[in-house]
Amino acid sequence: MRSLWALSSRTLRIGKNIAWLLVFRVLGTLANLILVPIALAYVGSEGYGIWVTLFAILTSLGFLDLGLGNGLRNAFAESQLKGDAQETKAIVSSAYFVVGGLSGLFGLVFILVNPLLDWAALLNAPLGMRAELSLLAQIVVLLTCIRVSLSLIGPILLGDQRAALTGGLETAGALLAVAAVVLLDRFTSASIYMLGIAVTLAPILVLLGANAFFFSRRYRRFTPSVRFVRIDRARALLETGARFFGIAIAGTLTISASSLVVAHLFGPEGVTLYSIASKYFGVAGFGFGIVLVPFWNAYTEAFSTGETAWIRRSVRWLIRLWLGGCGVLVIMILVSDYVYRAWIGDRIDIPLSLSVAFAGYVAISGWNNIFASFINGVGRIQLQLYHAILVAMAYVPLAILLSRSAGMGIAGVVVAGSVLLFLGSLWAPLQYRRIVEGQAAGIWAR
Repeated sequence: MRSLWALSSRTLRIGKNIAWLLVFRVLGTLANLILVPIALAYVGSEGYGIWVTLFAILTSLGFLDLGLGNGLRNAFAESQLKGDAQETKAIVSSAYFVVGGLSGLFGLVFILVNPLLDWAALLNAPLGMRAELSLLAQIVVLLTCIRVSLSLIGPILLGDQRAALTGGLETAGALLAVAAVVLLDRFTSASIYMLGIAVTLAPILVLLGANAFFFSRRYRRFTPSVRFVRIDRARALLETGARFFGIAIAGTLTISASSLVVAHLFGPEGVTLYSIASKYFGVAGFGFGIVLVPFWNAYTEAFSTGETAWIRRSVRWLIRLWLGGCGVLVIMILVSDYVYRAWIGDRIDIPLSLSVAFAGYVAISGWNNIFASFINGVGRIQLQLYHAILVAMAYVPLAILLSRSAGMGIAGVVVAGSVLLFLGSLWAPLQYRRIVEGQAAGIWAR
């Protein structure tokens, strides 16, 4: 007799989301890989390098929502469960108003500051490209500000437990970008300016269409309106979003610091070794991450309706899946030399210690994310924020200590992250258990 967990509509919905997310993520990854040689053929190696650097700098502007997207994700899910359409409309309207306002303000400031920036010098590009790069930077920033505002449809879909659709939108944007660059390569002369506009505008067109479609159909009752903007709703979203934002920023700083530490201690060759091993074992983390995405707001729904038995069964199932994933990581270690040789040839020798370190890091991260998915879904993230800040502060000194003083080499940089993440492996399951059992208080309940 099959379990109730296997038969529940929520579980079936999660399964469908995971399957479609996997399809869309694979297609999106392939589209991004295909875009590289097409863009290289269009603008050449130097032009592509300049564009990629500029794009990496400017697209980090996704922080403009200050984490409010995740706050909207949970608030939308909770208000939907209450069946209060006006409350949901106020939440959506307030979110769009705040993010749109912040993005617009940043865009205005950038217009004023941009003439003072020498993008040719910043990107080490030919001086003759100064005017073109300045105009491109301004347009990309303004388009990115628009994208950040339109991207709020993503958290709404996630809050409505339609995670696969968010993957579909991302993939559609990537495919449209590929099509645009193919047309540019065929009908226009090489231009970084045109490449930048095409790649930046493609996902915006998809998001614009998605907003128009969903707010004219499924979410018509919740279409953003200035009349429904509420200061108290905006404040609540910002408070929750600020904590998600703090966690994201701390994580970004830690990831950025790892490459800098490796570059400083072991030079460019060390960065190459680190990057290759990271990409190889990151495949396992990527796969498990896809599985976890739909659970976030499924937990929001289940917790709000008191279905703690379903939550426990879900977590147990994820733990079993994680154990299977650990077995996969062991196999990945055993065959790593063969994979590296087939992938990059004999030019680079990846130390076994680095492969083992990355496998351990992915395993610990996966274990933590099982419980973080639930904790995020119920919005009790204050302890997670403190942990993220601690990791960001302690990571660099510990990485240097293990790499140099303890003689662990490049693997020490990875082990340092694992040691700090392991703290979460202790408190996260405990917080999960306390929340589910209704015994969370103080920091455990915030």
